[in-house]
Amino acid sequence: MSPADDFGHVVAHLTARGRRWLRSALERSHPGHPWYDRLER
Repeated sequence: MSPADDFGHVVAHLTARGRRWLRSALERSHPGHPWYDRLER
């Protein structure tokens, strides 16, 4: 399983609050990270 597959599996189980937190954390620590946009879905 690739990291992208892992992300897809995990993100499906995050609450809206968890998605917002992860998006915010990525924005601060890794601007432009590929997962950032996927957290909007």
